[in-house]
Amino acid sequence: MTDKKRKALIIILVGVAVLALIGSSVGVVYLIQNNLPKSDFVMGGDSGNLSQNNSSQKENSSTTQTPSKNNSTNNKTPSKNESANSAVAEKPITEIVKSYEFMGTFSSALESRSYYDAKSGYTVPYRLSVPTSFDASKKYPVILFLHGAGELGNDNLSQLRNFSCSFKVVPDFLSQAILIFPQTNFGWDANQQRTGYLDAVKRLTDSMISQYSGDKDRIYLTGLSMGSFATWRMLEAYPDTFAAAVPVCGGAGYYAPNVFVKTPIWIYHGTADPTVPFSSSEETYDAIKNAGGTLVNFTKLDGVAHNAWDYAYTDRTMFSWLFKQNKKSYQSMNCEYQYYFKVTAPNNKVVITEEDILTASAGYENGKSILECTLHSDGAKRLKQAYKNNIGKVFSLYYYGQKLCDFKVLGVPENDAFTVELPQDNVDLSLLYDIINKQNGVY
Repeated sequence: MTDKKRKALIIILVGVAVLALIGSSVGVVYLIQNNLPKSDFVMGGDSGNLSQNNSSQKENSSTTQTPSKNNSTNNKTPSKNESANSAVAEKPITEIVKSYEFMGTFSSALESRSYYDAKSGYTVPYRLSVPTSFDASKKYPVILFLHGAGELGNDNLSQLRNFSCSFKVVPDFLSQAILIFPQTNFGWDANQQRTGYLDAVKRLTDSMISQYSGDKDRIYLTGLSMGSFATWRMLEAYPDTFAAAVPVCGGAGYYAPNVFVKTPIWIYHGTADPTVPFSSSEETYDAIKNAGGTLVNFTKLDGVAHNAWDYAYTDRTMFSWLFKQNKKSYQSMNCEYQYYFKVTAPNNKVVITEEDILTASAGYENGKSILECTLHSDGAKRLKQAYKNNIGKVFSLYYYGQKLCDFKVLGVPENDAFTVELPQDNVDLSLLYDIINKQNGVY
């Protein structure tokens, strides 16, 4: 071989080696999704230690009919700073548990426990919450949450991190449910022998349902990144268990789509995800549709990176849909949005909601707590007309499913505002101000 040919061969070999290194790093997620046997370790990328694309905006461009407020499509785009999880992640993890006690509607803490599964030999650390008003004669919905790779460990705490943004957004839903947060320190897996870690988690869930009057027709499953891959795996392994599922930023990959057609599923994924390709969820959605599935919705988060959970778990529309699903009585992608703030007339008709509020403020006057909301013009017109038709009658104010107060209408407001005296000073309205101001671009 001549020196010239030898140099050419060396250059070619070096080039192949470089391409191989690049290909191995770029293709790792693809290989994990598509080429592993079903009994292998389920992995979907790091969820907790990634830089978040908080400058991205959300596009709720579902490719099927989307449940939303008043049964119409909700295309509101969050403000650039509306990443709820970003604010939570900056706090010590212990603050997450403390914030969970919002308005006193939850149990005193997310109780730390462990579950030993004799069949698999695994001991599963988990956090649990049951309603403070628990009544063994009632049946309660159940949420099983599967965390991502960023929360791998055995501290039995960090698995709460990326779901905790929902604690204040939907406390009225979560406070009436059994919540189960297992943790793994190596990954999620299931197998045909039912001895995998996910199989142990399934038996843990069954145990909690039995112990705390869980409703077997209202078991809801969700997970993000690595936990989203596990969500698909769980649906495949136990197809008749869950009333609905919400996989976030992790596709099903090699799973059989015909298994998923009977379960209502709402998928979330960011189009700019650098960790788990957006196509993994898109292809899974298409496969389910091609298999005849109609109970599936896909929210494409335009420009959002791997932190799709910031949007999924602060989407009150999704939770309104999720908690409506029932294996026996309701399976649909349509559902009425549940307002967190509403004023009702004497006939219980809703007059104004949070959508009608432009700004909100509170203060003290003559020893009384006063709430004042400036309204958009349409809401102000409805309020004035309702007041005019019901002088001397009693209206009601509801906040996150709780009646804060009844009040008697004595006259029609002259300006576009709703003002009411609150009966107690310890009502935490800070979230109302926060959401309304962000919704309207104040900050």
